Amino acid sequence: MTPSLSTKEHRMLAAGAMLVLFSSIGVRALIDFSTILIPKINGAYYLVQVRSLVQTGHLAFSDLPLLFWMEALFAKVLSLISGMSLDESVLFASKFV
Repeated sequence: MTPSLSTKEHRMLAAGAMLVLFSSIGVRALIDFSTILIPKINGAYYLVQVRSLVQTGHLAFSDLPLLFWMEALFAKVLSLISGMSLDESVLFASKFV
């Protein structure tokens, strides 16, 4: 039988988990936004899929669409609100989401 954790130990565990979470988000953001394009082996694929969704409403290649729909919606809203070009908003949305 394992002893239960005290409230202080729960708080320390939660603080450690939050530290790991925010550190990994920060590292990921540094990597994604440190280059002009998406720094992944298939980074251009995301740009093609999102741009196709924004322009035609359909994916260019058959794939699971949830992530691409989220990126396309964010890109469309971003271009309408900020006045960014479609290329800039698709690139930013693909990096951010």
